[in-house]
Amino acid sequence: MKIKIIYILLLYYVFYGCNTEAKAPFLKLETDIINLGNIISNDTLKVRFKIFNTGNDTLRILKLGTSCGCTDGYVHKKILLPNDSSLVSLNYSPILDRDSIVKSIIIENNSLEPFKLVRLVGFKKGGF
Repeated sequence: MKIKIIYILLLYYVFYGCNTEAKAPFLKLETDIINLGNIISNDTLKVRFKIFNTGNDTLRILKLGTSCGCTDGYVHKKILLPNDSSLVSLNYSPILDRDSIVKSIIIENNSLEPFKLVRLVGFKKGGF
């Protein structure tokens, strides 16, 4: 009788225990580098890009951080179900920047990779 129980438990483990997939969200970016091109110093640029949850659990966007005060933004939808997407909107003002522009946007989230980096690059013309 004990051998039958052990056999049944072993079969259960083989068929059901090995087939369970770990649930986790995964943040995928539409792009991780946004080329702003040539920018006039008194322009304010509006940039939008998509983010996706390609995982199999709910993705939560916890925070959107920027490398300077010249950039701000927001995530339109902060909770994404599996296979869902959202827009990220950014405003960038280059008034204090010189020549080459490299700015960082960090998206903090609850996935196994909790920080995703997006870079804004460009070149400023005019101004100081």
